[in-house]
Amino acid sequence: MDSYVLYLDKPNVLECTVSLEGASLKEAVARVILEQDGHSTMFEGEISENGECSIKMERLKEIVSDGDTG
Repeated sequence: MDSYVLYLDKPNVLECTVSLEGASLKEAVARVILEQDGHSTMFEGEISENGECSIKMERLKEIVSDGDTG
């Protein structure tokens, strides 16, 4: 799995394309869960009708520290 850089001092937006088989994109939910040291933070996003996903994450400075991985 590739790593993804998140900025601590400004909002982050994760964008991707979603492809589903056997389920409807209209009923799908996009979520990112940041996990570290027994602590989890979840951000919800939106999936458009053509499968474009966008998840906005607030500034992470209060949630994680520089150099953290998870």
